[in-house]
Amino acid sequence: MSCELVIQTTIAMDKNNEKSDFGWNSLFRYYGLKGFLRDITLPIIISIAICVGTYLSSKDSLDILKTVIGLANEIVPAMIGLVLAAYTVLLTFFTGNSFKKATETDDGRKFIKGINAGFAACLSLLAISVVFSIIIAVCIEWGYTSEIAEYINIVTLFGVSFLLSYAIISIFGIIIDIYNSGQTTVIQ
Repeated sequence: MSCELVIQTTIAMDKNNEKSDFGWNSLFRYYGLKGFLRDITLPIIISIAICVGTYLSSKDSLDILKTVIGLANEIVPAMIGLVLAAYTVLLTFFTGNSFKKATETDDGRKFIKGINAGFAACLSLLAISVVFSIIIAVCIEWGYTSEIAEYINIVTLFGVSFLLSYAIISIFGIIIDIYNSGQTTVIQ
């Protein structure tokens, strides 16, 4: 039975099948540009503020970048664990009768697919954050200098600040997803 399920899932995940409920196409279809733009607006504002503040300050931008990279390398892996734990909690709701009832309607299926896509997008950006932060930390250790180092540091600081603030702010979306999921158990 489980082998049959794996085969069916593999067929459904065919990359050429744009209507599949699996894979990246599905994630982008259910998360969408609107959801992505909504989720990145505040992190962009925070990142711009950090970069402007850094540029105008008397502190060395490389020192600030090192501090933010250190924070990212400590916080983001913990955030990944937290998001995975939250998704595990959410999966317990998925196995309940309320969610089974929700899948009987188009709105219910759309709601559940949206939650799944939101978690997948969040985890994807968190994974990118870890990789980006590690690469930048290694580049800093190489100690290269350049005439435009200040600008490179500011642009890099923007990227790291964005990914870090996204990781922190995504918790609010996760909280509301879990709340909404819990609400399905009390709505008749």
